[in-house]
Amino acid sequence: MRSVLNLAAVLVAAGILGGCYRSTLAPQAESVRLTYTAEQVRGCESRGVIATKDRQGGLFGQGIAAKNIDINMKNAARERGANTILIASLKNGYWGSSAQGEAFICPAP
Repeated sequence: MRSVLNLAAVLVAAGILGGCYRSTLAPQAESVRLTYTAEQVRGCESRGVIATKDRQGGLFGQGIAAKNIDINMKNAARERGANTILIASLKNGYWGSSAQGEAFICPAP
């Protein structure tokens, strides 16, 4: 029994087993657009660089970490009054996810 509990503790620490934290999208952030193309932010006003990390990983947490990155980036952009994010880097992996980009306020499409 002790070996089962030790294994469970190792799996939780590695993020393979256990609960996962899910970020909540602010209502005002629902309309924030993500783009990878600089052309789409030409003529827009920069609101600064934003970055976020989510260390959840493992078999179950990896997808949740990637989703949290999107939500956290949109929330941070909205806090700056931005409606578009130009993604500069995005990494999703077994040990978590991270992203960096620049927030912009752009005219409505």
